Amino acid sequence: MVSDISDKKQTQTPRFTPGFDILVGFLVTLRVISMAIGQEQDTTTVLLTTFVLFYITGLLFSSKNSTDMLLRGTYILLPLALIAGAQAITNATPIYILLVLFAFLGCGGGLLTRYLWQHSGGQKTVFFIIALLALTLGLNGMMVPAILQKMITIEEMTTIHDFEVSIDDSTTITSREMRGAVTVLVFWNTWCQPCLDQLPEIEKVHAIYATNPDVHFWAVNTNWRGDSRKKVDDFVRNSSFELPLVYDSGARITETMGVGAVPHVVLIDRQGRLRYRLVGSPGEGGVLEDALLEYIAKLLAEPAAPDAQGRR
Repeated sequence: MVSDISDKKQTQTPRFTPGFDILVGFLVTLRVISMAIGQEQDTTTVLLTTFVLFYITGLLFSSKNSTDMLLRGTYILLPLALIAGAQAITNATPIYILLVLFAFLGCGGGLLTRYLWQHSGGQKTVFFIIALLALTLGLNGMMVPAILQKMITIEEMTTIHDFEVSIDDSTTITSREMRGAVTVLVFWNTWCQPCLDQLPEIEKVHAIYATNPDVHFWAVNTNWRGDSRKKVDDFVRNSSFELPLVYDSGARITETMGVGAVPHVVLIDRQGRLRYRLVGSPGEGGVLEDALLEYIAKLLAEPAAPDAQGRR
């Protein structure tokens, strides 16, 4: 009789159905995706918040059956995996791939914490939580910036056509005048919020090289979607940026550089070749700043282009 009751308890239906698990996962996913799309926080904060939210979600689900726990984790993570996958394909934004990783760590960690507590008591559970936090913080601090930087970077070795940058109606600088220096072209628009979010990071790098004649910075407005010289001039007048903000009349530079979307940063080496593209927004947290510092240093270490007499 006792054996029969025990068997019934072990085989009884889990308290929560798969539909409920998916609903909970979907609601948490909506919050996480809204943070990522809205850029409410920098990338590292969004990822840590994702971990915490999914950890709490996993911790709420209880079962002594490991198979039930595994299925629940799968159901909870399914909405994020589907939505993030679609977002990553359509937006080519690396944060969505990382969201899945941190959600997996959070949800799996929460479920396993509950399972360990039920089977092994407090001591092993505390050690597990400490190890999980150390792993999550370590990944967030070391791996995430490197991944984001790599995912936004396209390396090239392309000879570009001559171009000119218009500073005002009477002053222009040509690409030939820039030879021998590293040139950073930042393509932006006044209506592009990710572009505007990146400008402070780029401004920091510009400040480092402001007195260095071997590095030139130009933030080039593409004049897309109604941006006019007047709008750009008004923006410049109302901003505190020292970074040179210029207007690409006719989108000549934009087309020459093959820019099809913003934000978009191009680095040209001392030989006048396009070497790096930083495409899209990795979010805040210094990823773009670190990438620019690394690539500018690499290009400065290379020899300058020879002048007309063949001297360097």
